[in-house]
Amino acid sequence: MENVRNIFDNFIVNLQLVIDQLKDGETERVDTGQFNHVAYWERLDKVVKALSGECTKFCMAYSKPPLPSNQDCESLITRVQNAILALVSAYYALPKTQGITVRKRTKEFVYGIVVAVKELIDTIRNEGPDGSQKQLQSTGAVWEKCEEFHALAKTNQQAVQEVVQDTIGLVKDALEELEEAMQEETEGRWGDMDDLLEAEGQMAPDNEDTWTDADKTLLAPCLGLVKASKLTLNKINVAVKTNGDCSTELNISQFDDLVDITKTISPNVDDFVSVLYAPMQHLTVRLNAEKLAVTIKNLLELSRHMHINKEDDQHWVEFLQTAAAHNLEKIQGLTDSEDIVSHTDTNITL
Repeated sequence: MENVRNIFDNFIVNLQLVIDQLKDGETERVDTGQFNHVAYWERLDKVVKALSGECTKFCMAYSKPPLPSNQDCESLITRVQNAILALVSAYYALPKTQGITVRKRTKEFVYGIVVAVKELIDTIRNEGPDGSQKQLQSTGAVWEKCEEFHALAKTNQQAVQEVVQDTIGLVKDALEELEEAMQEETEGRWGDMDDLLEAEGQMAPDNEDTWTDADKTLLAPCLGLVKASKLTLNKINVAVKTNGDCSTELNISQFDDLVDITKTISPNVDDFVSVLYAPMQHLTVRLNAEKLAVTIKNLLELSRHMHINKEDDQHWVEFLQTAAAHNLEKIQGLTDSEDIVSHTDTNITL
């Protein structure tokens, strides 16, 4: 019979194989059309609870002497391993036709649990009964991961709404940072410090990192374009929540298309906002503005033709398209120079 160390080592190796498979692999399982949404999530819930329970038993068995015999150790590990296999199998049973986004969220959930279990087993192997506090912490990490099931998106609509909400948060942060910098500029960064420095015969800080009058004029439509992107995401978020439907494969796939474009908004906003700080290069500002405006336009055009957009919603789509185009036109007008004109081959037109 293997010694306890080898039993632990082999199990940890197997867990790492599962982790690698989840990270890099994908199922080839074909959807038979017999998927039962309610039954699937009930099954996954039971599997998660069973795994949590087996990990708790394992931790308790190694929390203090006497330690389990080799045979009991093998039995405990087999039970945890079977629960892991059931969890992974349950994930792979979720068809792609239920939505790529919800599958990705589910995979991340399963991946997190398996990693936590591996860390628990590794802790028990290395710490022994004297490491009971660390074992409890590791077990708590497994419980925490398993508890995330209750908040897990169960439909592509829910998963996509999470992506949109996350993106709104990122855009909001970038917008608030820019507005804060503009507020600081308005109030004056150094205030009375300039007078104090002059009285001491010292030079005040240079203004290389402050906006020129031309920069400040350009900032207004730039800020408007960022706000248009945030408002677009807010409107789409409401539409997904209110009108979203997963009763057909077409609707489900539309959500995945929406995510593909939504995920590009935050990086484009970050790139755009990053070039708005002084000293500004107006050509770079213009090119990044055009890139962001195209992304907003594409997102609005897609939402217009999705099932989430009802007839009464067309007005806000048109309004936001006009707002984005208007701000872009202002930016282009304010950055129209010989230097800009020489780069017209890179211009993107809405």
